[in-house]
Amino acid sequence: MDSPSSYSQTDPVKSISNILREPAPRSGGESRETAAEIVSEPTQAPPSQLRDESAELAAESNTPPAGDGAKLQRSSSDANRVRAALWRFLVLCTEPFFSRLRDYLLAPLIRRADGIEPLIGLLHPKFDGHAAETRTATECIQHQIVHLEFQSRNFAKQLARLESMLANQLARLESQAGSAHGRIELLVDRNSVVVRGELLARTPNGYVLAPADSLGFARFLVEAAALEQATSRLLDLTLREGMTFVDVGANVGLHTLHGARRVGPTGAVIALEPMPNLFRLLQKSIRINDMEDICNCINIALSSADGVATLEGSKYCGHNSLNQPVNEEAKAEFQVRTARLDNVLQGARRVDVVKIDAGGAELAVLEGMNHVLASHRDIVLIVEYGVPQLQRIGISPVEWFGRFFAHGLALFAFEEQTGAWRQIAEEHAGKLPSTTVAFVRPGTNQWTILKQHEP
Repeated sequence: MDSPSSYSQTDPVKSISNILREPAPRSGGESRETAAEIVSEPTQAPPSQLRDESAELAAESNTPPAGDGAKLQRSSSDANRVRAALWRFLVLCTEPFFSRLRDYLLAPLIRRADGIEPLIGLLHPKFDGHAAETRTATECIQHQIVHLEFQSRNFAKQLARLESMLANQLARLESQAGSAHGRIELLVDRNSVVVRGELLARTPNGYVLAPADSLGFARFLVEAAALEQATSRLLDLTLREGMTFVDVGANVGLHTLHGARRVGPTGAVIALEPMPNLFRLLQKSIRINDMEDICNCINIALSSADGVATLEGSKYCGHNSLNQPVNEEAKAEFQVRTARLDNVLQGARRVDVVKIDAGGAELAVLEGMNHVLASHRDIVLIVEYGVPQLQRIGISPVEWFGRFFAHGLALFAFEEQTGAWRQIAEEHAGKLPSTTVAFVRPGTNQWTILKQHEP
Protein backbone atom coordinates (compact mmCIF):
# COMPACT_ATOMS: atom_id res chain seq x y z
CA MET A 1 0.00 0.00 0.00
CA ASP A 2 0.98 3.52 -0.62
CA SER A 3 1.54 5.84 2.31
CA PRO A 4 -0.87 8.64 3.18
CA SER A 5 1.68 11.19 2.14
CA SER A 6 1.52 9.82 -1.36
CA TYR A 7 -2.28 10.41 -1.49
CA SER A 8 -1.86 14.00 -0.43
CA GLN A 9 0.63 14.66 -3.16
CA THR A 10 -1.55 13.06 -5.88
CA ASP A 11 -4.01 15.19 -7.89
CA PRO A 12 -7.54 14.09 -6.85
CA VAL A 13 -8.89 14.63 -10.39
CA LYS A 14 -6.30 12.33 -11.84
CA SER A 15 -6.97 9.72 -9.17
CA ILE A 16 -10.74 9.67 -9.89
CA SER A 17 -10.04 9.63 -13.59
CA ASN A 18 -7.70 6.68 -13.24
CA ILE A 19 -10.21 4.81 -11.07
CA LEU A 20 -12.99 5.33 -13.60
CA ARG A 21 -10.76 4.39 -16.53
CA GLU A 22 -9.54 1.21 -14.84
CA PRO A 23 -12.38 -0.28 -12.85
CA ALA A 24 -11.70 -3.08 -10.42
CA PRO A 25 -12.08 -6.61 -11.77
CA ARG A 26 -15.54 -8.19 -11.32
CA SER A 27 -16.16 -11.44 -9.54
CA GLY A 28 -15.35 -14.48 -11.61
CA GLY A 29 -12.65 -12.64 -13.50
CA GLU A 30 -15.27 -11.00 -15.81
CA SER A 31 -14.70 -7.49 -17.04
CA ARG A 32 -18.35 -6.65 -18.04
CA GLU A 33 -19.47 -3.09 -18.68
CA THR A 34 -22.92 -1.88 -17.90
CA ALA A 35 -25.25 -0.30 -20.46
CA ALA A 36 -24.69 3.10 -18.83
CA GLU A 37 -20.92 2.72 -19.20
CA ILE A 38 -21.24 1.76 -22.85
CA VAL A 39 -23.50 4.75 -23.53
CA SER A 40 -21.70 7.38 -21.43
CA GLU A 41 -18.04 6.30 -21.63
CA PRO A 42 -16.04 7.48 -24.59
CA THR A 43 -13.85 5.16 -26.54
CA GLN A 44 -10.89 4.04 -24.34
CA ALA A 45 -7.46 4.96 -25.56
CA PRO A 46 -4.59 2.44 -25.70
CA PRO A 47 -2.38 2.02 -22.57
CA SER A 48 0.58 3.81 -24.15
CA GLN A 49 -1.59 6.81 -24.81
CA LEU A 50 -2.83 6.72 -21.21
CA ARG A 51 0.76 6.70 -19.93
CA ASP A 52 1.60 9.64 -22.15
CA GLU A 53 -1.42 11.54 -20.89
CA SER A 54 -0.43 10.81 -17.24
CA ALA A 55 3.08 12.05 -17.94
CA GLU A 56 1.70 15.17 -19.52
CA LEU A 57 -0.55 15.78 -16.52
CA ALA A 58 2.43 15.32 -14.16
CA ALA A 59 4.51 17.65 -16.25
CA GLU A 60 1.77 20.19 -16.30
CA SER A 61 1.43 19.98 -12.54
CA ASN A 62 5.17 20.69 -12.12
CA THR A 63 5.25 23.40 -14.77
CA PRO A 64 4.97 26.89 -13.36
CA PRO A 65 2.08 29.11 -14.52
CA ALA A 66 2.78 30.75 -17.80
CA GLY A 67 0.21 33.47 -17.45
CA ASP A 68 -3.47 34.21 -16.81
CA GLY A 69 -4.65 32.88 -20.19
CA ALA A 70 -3.00 29.53 -19.65
CA LYS A 71 -4.48 29.26 -16.17
CA LEU A 72 -8.05 29.87 -17.41
CA GLN A 73 -7.72 27.32 -20.22
CA ARG A 74 -6.40 24.64 -17.88
CA SER A 75 -9.17 25.29 -15.31
CA SER A 76 -11.93 24.91 -17.97
CA SER A 77 -10.45 21.66 -19.23
CA ASP A 78 -10.16 20.27 -15.74
CA ALA A 79 -13.79 21.16 -14.92
CA ASN A 80 -15.07 19.38 -18.03
CA ARG A 81 -13.14 16.29 -17.15
CA VAL A 82 -14.47 16.33 -13.60
CA ARG A 83 -18.06 16.67 -14.83
CA ALA A 84 -17.64 13.77 -17.28
CA ALA A 85 -16.07 11.61 -14.62
CA LEU A 86 -18.82 12.40 -12.13
CA TRP A 87 -21.53 11.59 -14.72
CA ARG A 88 -19.98 8.18 -15.43
CA PHE A 89 -19.72 7.56 -11.74
CA LEU A 90 -23.39 8.39 -11.15
CA VAL A 91 -24.53 6.17 -14.01
CA LEU A 92 -22.43 3.33 -12.67
CA CYS A 93 -23.89 3.71 -9.20
CA THR A 94 -27.59 4.15 -10.18
CA GLU A 95 -27.80 1.53 -12.93
CA PRO A 96 -28.41 -1.44 -10.56
CA PHE A 97 -31.05 0.54 -8.69
CA PHE A 98 -33.02 1.42 -11.85
CA SER A 99 -32.67 -2.16 -13.12
CA ARG A 100 -34.23 -3.53 -9.93
CA LEU A 101 -36.93 -0.83 -9.96
CA ARG A 102 -37.82 -1.80 -13.54
CA ASP A 103 -38.03 -5.47 -12.64
CA TYR A 104 -40.16 -4.60 -9.60
CA LEU A 105 -42.63 -2.51 -11.63
CA LEU A 106 -42.92 -4.95 -14.55
CA ALA A 107 -43.23 -8.10 -12.45
CA PRO A 108 -47.01 -7.69 -11.65
CA LEU A 109 -47.77 -6.92 -15.29
CA ILE A 110 -45.84 -9.97 -16.42
CA ARG A 111 -47.67 -12.15 -13.92
CA ARG A 112 -51.04 -10.80 -15.05
CA ALA A 113 -50.11 -11.32 -18.69
CA ASP A 114 -49.14 -14.88 -17.88
CA GLY A 115 -52.57 -15.36 -16.25
CA ILE A 116 -54.48 -13.83 -19.17
CA GLU A 117 -53.03 -16.17 -21.77
CA PRO A 118 -54.85 -19.27 -20.39
CA LEU A 119 -58.09 -17.25 -20.28
CA ILE A 120 -57.62 -16.27 -23.89
CA GLY A 121 -57.01 -19.90 -24.72
CA LEU A 122 -60.31 -20.81 -23.01
CA LEU A 123 -62.24 -18.01 -24.79
CA HIS A 124 -61.08 -18.90 -28.29
CA PRO A 125 -63.28 -22.03 -28.57
CA LYS A 126 -66.24 -20.07 -27.22
CA PHE A 127 -65.68 -17.31 -29.76
CA ASP A 128 -65.36 -19.90 -32.53
CA GLY A 129 -68.62 -21.55 -31.38
CA HIS A 130 -70.44 -18.22 -31.28
CA ALA A 131 -69.13 -17.36 -34.75
CA ALA A 132 -70.39 -20.68 -36.11
CA GLU A 133 -73.78 -20.15 -34.49
CA THR A 134 -73.90 -16.62 -35.90
CA ARG A 135 -73.14 -17.90 -39.41
CA THR A 136 -75.83 -20.56 -39.09
CA ALA A 137 -78.37 -18.03 -37.82
CA THR A 138 -77.48 -15.64 -40.66
CA GLU A 139 -77.95 -18.37 -43.25
CA CYS A 140 -81.33 -19.28 -41.72
CA ILE A 141 -82.40 -15.63 -41.81
CA GLN A 142 -81.34 -15.35 -45.45
CA HIS A 143 -83.35 -18.46 -46.34
CA GLN A 144 -86.36 -17.07 -44.50
CA ILE A 145 -86.02 -13.75 -46.35
CA VAL A 146 -85.95 -15.57 -49.70
CA HIS A 147 -88.99 -17.60 -48.67
CA LEU A 148 -90.83 -14.48 -47.54
CA GLU A 149 -90.05 -12.73 -50.82
CA PHE A 150 -91.41 -15.72 -52.74
CA GLN A 151 -94.55 -15.76 -50.61
CA SER A 152 -94.99 -12.00 -51.00
CA ARG A 153 -94.84 -12.33 -54.79
CA ASN A 154 -97.44 -15.09 -54.65
CA PHE A 155 -99.63 -12.98 -52.39
CA ALA A 156 -99.27 -10.05 -54.81
CA LYS A 157 -100.40 -12.25 -57.70
CA GLN A 158 -103.32 -13.57 -55.67
CA LEU A 159 -104.29 -10.04 -54.68
CA ALA A 160 -104.17 -8.97 -58.33
CA ARG A 161 -106.44 -11.87 -59.29
CA LEU A 162 -108.80 -11.04 -56.45
CA GLU A 163 -108.86 -7.39 -57.48
CA SER A 164 -109.68 -8.40 -61.04
CA MET A 165 -112.43 -10.74 -59.86
CA LEU A 166 -113.86 -8.11 -57.55
CA ALA A 167 -113.74 -5.51 -60.31
CA ASN A 168 -115.62 -7.85 -62.66
CA GLN A 169 -118.19 -8.67 -60.01
CA LEU A 170 -118.58 -4.99 -59.18
CA ALA A 171 -119.08 -4.16 -62.85
CA ARG A 172 -121.63 -6.97 -63.11
CA LEU A 173 -123.45 -5.71 -60.03
CA GLU A 174 -123.43 -2.16 -61.38
CA SER A 175 -124.80 -3.42 -64.67
CA GLN A 176 -127.52 -5.36 -62.89
CA ALA A 177 -128.29 -2.37 -60.70
CA GLY A 178 -128.49 -0.17 -63.78
CA SER A 179 -130.70 -2.72 -65.48
CA ALA A 180 -133.05 -2.86 -62.51
CA HIS A 181 -133.05 0.93 -62.23
CA GLY A 182 -133.83 1.23 -65.94
CA ARG A 183 -136.72 -1.17 -65.66
CA ILE A 184 -138.10 0.71 -62.70
CA GLU A 185 -137.87 3.96 -64.65
CA LEU A 186 -139.67 2.40 -67.59
CA LEU A 187 -142.42 1.05 -65.35
CA VAL A 188 -142.84 4.37 -63.59
CA ASP A 189 -143.01 6.10 -66.97
CA ARG A 190 -146.05 3.92 -67.82
CA ASN A 191 -145.06 3.89 -71.49
CA SER A 192 -143.58 0.39 -71.41
CA VAL A 193 -144.00 -2.96 -69.72
CA VAL A 194 -141.97 -6.17 -69.66
CA VAL A 195 -143.98 -9.18 -70.81
CA ARG A 196 -142.39 -12.65 -70.97
CA GLY A 197 -138.88 -11.33 -71.40
CA GLU A 198 -139.90 -8.76 -74.01
CA LEU A 199 -140.34 -5.03 -73.59
CA LEU A 200 -143.53 -3.54 -74.99
CA ALA A 201 -143.02 0.20 -75.47
CA ARG A 202 -145.53 2.79 -76.58
CA THR A 203 -144.21 5.25 -79.20
CA PRO A 204 -145.92 8.09 -81.08
CA ASN A 205 -146.50 5.71 -84.03
CA GLY A 206 -147.68 2.65 -82.11
CA TYR A 207 -146.46 -0.17 -79.86
CA VAL A 208 -143.04 -1.65 -80.45
CA LEU A 209 -141.55 -4.83 -78.99
CA ALA A 210 -137.86 -4.89 -78.05
CA PRO A 211 -135.55 -7.26 -76.11
CA ALA A 212 -135.97 -6.65 -72.38
CA ASP A 213 -132.21 -6.93 -71.80
CA SER A 214 -131.53 -3.96 -74.08
CA LEU A 215 -132.64 -1.23 -71.72
CA GLY A 216 -130.62 1.40 -73.54
CA PHE A 217 -132.61 0.66 -76.67
CA ALA A 218 -135.79 0.58 -74.59
CA ARG A 219 -135.14 4.14 -73.47
CA PHE A 220 -134.48 4.99 -77.10
CA LEU A 221 -137.92 3.65 -78.00
CA VAL A 222 -139.59 5.67 -75.25
CA GLU A 223 -137.79 8.83 -76.37
CA ALA A 224 -138.00 8.01 -80.09
CA ALA A 225 -139.80 11.20 -81.01
CA ALA A 226 -136.90 13.34 -79.79
CA LEU A 227 -133.96 11.09 -80.73
CA GLU A 228 -135.18 10.34 -84.27
CA GLN A 229 -136.39 13.82 -84.96
CA ALA A 230 -134.43 14.09 -88.23
CA THR A 231 -135.77 10.89 -89.80
CA SER A 232 -139.28 11.47 -88.46
CA ARG A 233 -139.29 15.01 -89.87
CA LEU A 234 -138.14 13.80 -93.31
CA LEU A 235 -140.73 10.98 -93.41
CA ASP A 236 -143.43 13.50 -92.61
CA LEU A 237 -142.25 15.71 -95.52
CA THR A 238 -141.74 13.04 -98.17
CA LEU A 239 -144.31 10.29 -97.47
CA ARG A 240 -147.96 10.61 -98.40
CA GLU A 241 -150.85 8.20 -98.77
CA GLY A 242 -150.49 5.63 -101.50
CA MET A 243 -146.68 5.80 -101.60
CA THR A 244 -144.20 2.97 -101.10
CA PHE A 245 -141.67 3.08 -98.27
CA VAL A 246 -138.73 0.66 -98.09
CA ASP A 247 -137.13 0.27 -94.64
CA VAL A 248 -133.66 -1.32 -95.07
CA GLY A 249 -132.43 -2.39 -91.62
CA ALA A 250 -135.87 -2.07 -90.04
CA ASN A 251 -134.74 -3.44 -86.66
CA VAL A 252 -137.87 -3.78 -84.46
CA GLY A 253 -139.98 -1.52 -86.71
CA LEU A 254 -139.78 1.97 -85.23
CA HIS A 255 -139.62 3.69 -88.65
CA THR A 256 -141.64 0.92 -90.27
CA LEU A 257 -144.68 1.85 -88.18
CA HIS A 258 -144.12 5.54 -88.90
CA GLY A 259 -144.03 4.90 -92.63
CA ALA A 260 -147.12 2.71 -92.43
CA ARG A 261 -149.02 5.51 -90.67
CA ARG A 262 -147.99 7.95 -93.41
CA VAL A 263 -148.78 5.84 -96.53
CA GLY A 264 -152.02 4.47 -95.15
CA PRO A 265 -154.03 1.48 -96.40
CA THR A 266 -153.47 2.41 -100.04
CA GLY A 267 -149.71 2.48 -99.69
CA ALA A 268 -147.08 -0.18 -99.00
CA VAL A 269 -144.19 -0.65 -96.59
CA ILE A 270 -141.43 -3.21 -97.19
CA ALA A 271 -139.38 -3.87 -94.03
CA LEU A 272 -136.06 -5.74 -94.40
CA GLU A 273 -134.28 -7.08 -91.29
CA PRO A 274 -131.58 -9.81 -91.34
CA MET A 275 -131.26 -10.56 -87.59
CA PRO A 276 -133.54 -13.49 -86.65
CA ASN A 277 -134.43 -12.28 -83.13
CA LEU A 278 -135.12 -8.70 -84.26
CA PHE A 279 -137.10 -9.93 -87.26
CA ARG A 280 -139.35 -11.95 -84.93
CA LEU A 281 -140.00 -8.86 -82.79
CA LEU A 282 -140.62 -6.81 -85.95
CA GLN A 283 -143.32 -9.20 -87.06
CA LYS A 284 -144.93 -9.08 -83.61
CA SER A 285 -144.88 -5.29 -83.60
CA ILE A 286 -146.61 -5.19 -86.99
CA ARG A 287 -149.21 -7.69 -85.80
CA ILE A 288 -149.88 -5.83 -82.52
CA ASN A 289 -150.50 -2.57 -84.40
CA ASP A 290 -152.70 -4.31 -87.02
CA MET A 291 -150.46 -3.23 -89.89
CA GLU A 292 -150.12 -6.61 -91.59
CA ASP A 293 -152.05 -5.46 -94.68
CA ILE A 294 -149.68 -2.54 -95.22
CA CYS A 295 -146.31 -3.92 -94.10
CA ASN A 296 -144.42 -6.78 -95.72
CA CYS A 297 -141.51 -8.05 -93.54
CA ILE A 298 -138.60 -9.94 -95.15
CA ASN A 299 -135.77 -11.65 -93.25
CA ILE A 300 -132.87 -10.79 -95.55
CA ALA A 301 -129.71 -8.66 -95.73
CA LEU A 302 -129.32 -6.32 -98.70
CA SER A 303 -125.97 -6.29 -100.47
CA SER A 304 -124.42 -5.88 -103.89
CA ALA A 305 -125.02 -9.54 -104.82
CA ASP A 306 -127.37 -12.42 -104.07
CA GLY A 307 -125.98 -15.19 -101.89
CA VAL A 308 -125.16 -16.05 -98.27
CA ALA A 309 -123.02 -14.01 -95.86
CA THR A 310 -121.98 -13.98 -92.21
CA LEU A 311 -123.67 -11.32 -90.15
CA GLU A 312 -122.20 -10.25 -86.80
CA GLY A 313 -124.83 -9.28 -84.28
CA SER A 314 -124.12 -6.83 -81.46
CA LYS A 315 -125.55 -7.05 -77.98
CA TYR A 316 -127.11 -3.66 -78.73
CA CYS A 317 -130.22 -3.53 -80.86
CA GLY A 318 -129.68 -1.87 -84.19
CA HIS A 319 -125.90 -2.45 -84.38
CA ASN A 320 -125.61 -5.16 -87.01
CA SER A 321 -123.53 -5.22 -90.17
CA LEU A 322 -122.02 -7.45 -92.81
CA ASN A 323 -118.83 -5.36 -92.54
CA GLN A 324 -118.64 -5.11 -88.75
CA PRO A 325 -115.45 -6.79 -87.40
CA VAL A 326 -115.50 -9.30 -84.61
CA ASN A 327 -115.17 -7.51 -81.26
CA GLU A 328 -116.18 -7.85 -77.65
CA GLU A 329 -119.60 -6.40 -78.40
CA ALA A 330 -120.42 -9.06 -80.97
CA LYS A 331 -122.82 -11.49 -79.37
CA ALA A 332 -123.12 -14.03 -82.17
CA GLU A 333 -122.58 -14.66 -85.86
CA PHE A 334 -125.38 -15.61 -88.22
CA GLN A 335 -125.47 -17.01 -91.71
CA VAL A 336 -127.96 -14.84 -93.57
CA ARG A 337 -129.29 -14.69 -97.07
CA THR A 338 -128.25 -11.65 -99.09
CA ALA A 339 -129.92 -10.08 -102.09
CA ARG A 340 -129.84 -7.01 -104.30
CA LEU A 341 -132.61 -4.49 -103.73
CA ASP A 342 -133.23 -4.56 -107.49
CA ASN A 343 -134.23 -8.24 -107.18
CA VAL A 344 -136.28 -7.76 -104.01
CA LEU A 345 -138.33 -4.92 -105.53
CA GLN A 346 -138.60 -6.48 -108.98
CA GLY A 347 -142.02 -5.65 -110.39
CA ALA A 348 -142.75 -2.96 -107.76
CA ARG A 349 -145.14 -0.34 -109.10
CA ARG A 350 -143.43 2.54 -107.34
CA VAL A 351 -140.65 3.21 -104.87
CA ASP A 352 -140.78 6.65 -103.25
CA VAL A 353 -138.62 6.63 -100.09
CA VAL A 354 -135.84 4.22 -99.11
CA LYS A 355 -134.29 4.40 -95.62
CA ILE A 356 -130.88 2.66 -95.40
CA ASP A 357 -129.34 1.80 -92.02
CA ALA A 358 -126.91 -1.06 -92.76
CA GLY A 359 -124.22 -0.46 -90.12
CA GLY A 360 -121.51 0.57 -92.59
CA ALA A 361 -122.66 -1.49 -95.62
CA GLU A 362 -124.64 1.38 -97.18
CA LEU A 363 -122.46 1.48 -100.30
CA ALA A 364 -123.05 -2.24 -100.93
CA VAL A 365 -126.81 -1.60 -100.69
CA LEU A 366 -126.45 1.35 -103.09
CA GLU A 367 -124.54 -0.81 -105.57
CA GLY A 368 -127.38 -3.35 -105.55
CA MET A 369 -130.14 -0.85 -106.36
CA ASN A 370 -128.98 0.70 -109.64
CA HIS A 371 -132.17 -0.34 -111.46
CA VAL A 372 -134.38 1.09 -108.70
CA LEU A 373 -132.57 4.45 -108.87
CA ALA A 374 -132.84 4.58 -112.64
CA SER A 375 -136.53 3.60 -112.69
CA HIS A 376 -137.78 5.99 -110.00
CA ARG A 377 -136.62 9.54 -110.62
CA ASP A 378 -138.46 11.06 -107.62
CA ILE A 379 -136.92 8.62 -105.14
CA VAL A 380 -135.62 9.88 -101.78
CA LEU A 381 -132.80 8.09 -99.96
CA ILE A 382 -132.46 8.48 -96.19
CA VAL A 383 -129.02 7.17 -95.20
CA GLU A 384 -127.17 6.86 -91.88
CA TYR A 385 -123.73 8.44 -92.37
CA GLY A 386 -121.14 7.31 -89.82
CA VAL A 387 -117.52 8.50 -89.87
CA PRO A 388 -116.22 5.66 -87.61
CA GLN A 389 -117.73 3.06 -89.97
CA LEU A 390 -115.95 4.65 -92.92
CA GLN A 391 -112.65 4.61 -91.06
CA ARG A 392 -113.14 0.94 -90.25
CA ILE A 393 -113.71 -0.11 -93.85
CA GLY A 394 -111.10 2.31 -95.22
CA ILE A 395 -113.26 4.65 -97.29
CA SER A 396 -112.89 8.42 -97.22
CA PRO A 397 -115.93 10.71 -96.81
CA VAL A 398 -115.29 12.23 -100.24
CA GLU A 399 -115.38 8.80 -101.88
CA TRP A 400 -118.47 7.78 -99.91
CA PHE A 401 -120.47 10.85 -100.93
CA GLY A 402 -119.09 10.62 -104.48
CA ARG A 403 -120.84 7.26 -104.97
CA PHE A 404 -124.22 8.93 -104.35
CA PHE A 405 -123.37 12.05 -106.35
CA ALA A 406 -122.58 9.77 -109.33
CA HIS A 407 -126.32 8.98 -109.58
CA GLY A 408 -127.20 12.64 -109.96
CA LEU A 409 -128.41 13.04 -106.39
CA ALA A 410 -128.25 16.20 -104.28
CA LEU A 411 -127.33 16.13 -100.58
CA PHE A 412 -129.45 17.38 -97.70
CA ALA A 413 -128.46 17.35 -94.00
CA PHE A 414 -130.51 17.99 -90.88
CA GLU A 415 -129.74 21.02 -88.74
CA GLU A 416 -130.52 20.37 -85.09
CA GLN A 417 -130.50 24.08 -84.24
CA THR A 418 -133.31 24.90 -86.65
CA GLY A 419 -134.96 21.48 -86.82
CA ALA A 420 -134.99 21.60 -90.62
CA TRP A 421 -133.25 20.02 -93.60
CA ARG A 422 -130.79 22.11 -95.65
CA GLN A 423 -129.04 21.34 -98.92
CA ILE A 424 -125.25 20.87 -98.69
CA ALA A 425 -122.88 21.65 -101.57
CA GLU A 426 -120.80 18.74 -102.83
CA GLU A 427 -117.50 20.42 -101.89
CA HIS A 428 -118.65 20.69 -98.25
CA ALA A 429 -120.01 17.15 -97.93
CA GLY A 430 -116.74 15.66 -96.63
CA LYS A 431 -116.79 18.01 -93.61
CA LEU A 432 -120.05 16.68 -92.19
CA PRO A 433 -119.97 14.76 -88.89
CA SER A 434 -121.80 11.49 -88.31
CA THR A 435 -125.48 12.21 -88.94
CA THR A 436 -128.54 11.27 -90.98
CA VAL A 437 -128.43 12.57 -94.56
CA ALA A 438 -130.86 12.55 -97.49
CA PHE A 439 -130.28 12.29 -101.23
CA VAL A 440 -132.78 13.51 -103.83
CA ARG A 441 -132.56 14.50 -107.49
CA PRO A 442 -132.67 18.24 -108.15
CA GLY A 443 -135.80 19.54 -109.89
CA THR A 444 -138.09 16.73 -108.70
CA ASN A 445 -141.19 17.22 -106.55
CA GLN A 446 -139.40 15.85 -103.48
CA TRP A 447 -136.46 18.22 -104.04
CA THR A 448 -138.90 21.15 -104.29
CA ILE A 449 -140.60 20.14 -101.05
CA LEU A 450 -137.29 20.02 -99.18
CA LYS A 451 -136.19 23.36 -100.61
CA GLN A 452 -139.48 24.94 -99.57
CA HIS A 453 -138.96 23.85 -95.98
CA GLU A 454 -135.39 25.10 -95.72
CA PRO A 455 -134.92 27.73 -92.97
